Amino acid sequence: MLSIRSALFALCCVFAVGSATVVAPVAEAQGTKIIVINQAKIYADSRSGKDIETKIDNIERSMQAELKPAADSLKTQGDALRPRLEGKTQAQLAADAALIQELQAFEQQVAQHQRNQQIKAAELQATIRKARADWAQALEPVLQEVMTEQNAEIMMSRNDLVFAASNVDVTAVVTSKLDARTPSIAVVRQRLPQQPAAQ
Repeated sequence: MLSIRSALFALCCVFAVGSATVVAPVAEAQGTKIIVINQAKIYADSRSGKDIETKIDNIERSMQAELKPAADSLKTQGDALRPRLEGKTQAQLAADAALIQELQAFEQQVAQHQRNQQIKAAELQATIRKARADWAQALEPVLQEVMTEQNAEIMMSRNDLVFAASNVDVTAVVTSKLDARTPSIAVVRQRLPQQPAAQ
């Protein structure tokens, strides 16, 4: 599941502030005050962003703990079955009905464990998406407040720029205001709907 966390690390925050004006020609932007933010840095440095990551880490560890007993049991069963299979031909295996039954039961348990892993991974992904969406929602009024204070008409992401002077970057201001207003975000583990058992 760690690979999922890595894949999801990039933020998917959508800010509706001045989005239509980002592509405006430079000539039309003359006299317009533009400010810049680094969204990833705000998330990484803010108390609420750090709070989310800590809570997600705890949820992920809880999921791993839930999977561990089954994983340990499967390892024990696999270790016990391996020497009983070594050196046997297909014909010998086919003649051992009890062993075949054990193998089939083991394979079913492995398949169920893999399904459980997939469910946990999907739940973790959904939890991360929800937490970061809630964070983006908490950030929006802070962005609007900073735009008003700065008398800015346009706010852009630093990722969209080749170069910007440091005096137009308000990342630190936004981070400070977000910390004061929203020091933490509630992170609730998302769960997938239970599928009915196969008949």
